[in-house]
Amino acid sequence: MLEAQEILHENKSLGFDDIAVLYRTHRQADILETCLKKEGIPYIVSGRDDYLMEPAVRGTICFFQSLLQPENLPAEQTAKKLLWNGQLPLLYETMAEKYLPLLKKKKAVKILEEWSTDLQLENKKSIQKLCRMAVFYPAMAEVRCGK
Repeated sequence: MLEAQEILHENKSLGFDDIAVLYRTHRQADILETCLKKEGIPYIVSGRDDYLMEPAVRGTICFFQSLLQPENLPAEQTAKKLLWNGQLPLLYETMAEKYLPLLKKKKAVKILEEWSTDLQLENKKSIQKLCRMAVFYPAMAEVRCGK
């Protein structure tokens, strides 16, 4: 604790970017997340992968993998199934035309924020977590589901 006090004393201009909170259990994470949100303190959750199994998140990641790897037909099929219930193939094509050029121009977080708005997923907690996680990755090619 003394070390933290010395750092604070020497560096009075610390911001939220200089702070990390570590915890051991998901229960603690939920409490911390609730408190930070309530106080309006910006935060990023790293290391909690349970939201990655949500259909909207898996479908989103598969969609962008299918754009980055056109030969990856299982990713395309999974995206269509999870996001559009296997229907509306033209919607997949329309979204692909829109987002393919953005993959080289925008950061991952900006792409995902726009995506969540386009698909009206912005209020889904799992997609919000995906967007917060994406700040760690400069490009969509680096955003992966699992290992």
